[in-house]
Amino acid sequence: MALRLNLKPPLKKRRTLAGMEVPGPIPSITRSEEFWLEDGTIVLQAETTQFLVHKSVLSRHSVVFSDMFSISKSEDTHDEPFIEGKPLVQIFDTAEDIGHLLRLLYDR
Repeated sequence: MALRLNLKPPLKKRRTLAGMEVPGPIPSITRSEEFWLEDGTIVLQAETTQFLVHKSVLSRHSVVFSDMFSISKSEDTHDEPFIEGKPLVQIFDTAEDIGHLLRLLYDR
């Protein structure tokens, strides 16, 4: 009987938003080439893609975003993460779907 040794280093554990640890490499975050707008006011992150867009555009065209932003204003946001001074909002849709949504909102 041959003895097999696993010489690979163990995978790092990463924390999810729910606080649970899951094994696997930590994915790198990328910025959307199409929707990283220099004058944007909020960063949306879907999967590993970040979008710097305008809170006012999202609120104007989406009740969901409008309600989400009004709730976050009323809550204590000291623990809210920021990217380059802009609030970061984690979105649980695919980056592709958010890209399609933003194209509809910005490229009417």
